[in-house]
Amino acid sequence: MADKSFIGGVTIKMGDGADPEVFTPLKKVNGFPGLGKTNPLVEDSSFDSVDAREYIAGLADGSEITMAQSFLPDNVQQKLLISNVDNRVNTTFQAVVDNGENDILTFTFSTVPLSWTFNPSWEDKNNIDFVLKISGDIEREYVAQE
Repeated sequence: MADKSFIGGVTIKMGDGADPEVFTPLKKVNGFPGLGKTNPLVEDSSFDSVDAREYIAGLADGSEITMAQSFLPDNVQQKLLISNVDNRVNTTFQAVVDNGENDILTFTFSTVPLSWTFNPSWEDKNNIDFVLKISGDIEREYVAQE
């Protein structure tokens, strides 16, 4: 289990940007909240709407995620993600859910890497936080369980 970023049955992987894209598990991820999307409310009332306002769902907006990791100064993925923030390069991730034995669901999504913050500590481990904004749809692939 040492090579996996295991968060209660979830492995976070980062793509390399190649075609086809290869995903590598990130090490020491200790926070990855907020994976999802929201449909904004769009009013669709008209002169025919005599009893009440009417609404439709607008274009989905992916969530903003703050991914926390233990800081690893020589880690290739952390260096690449810092570079992607600096150079405004979108980055693809996967969140792979498992049941302890098998992968059961994979979320694949592109992000705009917005920022990175190094959080040194003299009484705890050093952390680095990356803020990512989901861009586009979130693909879901379910693995059939026998």
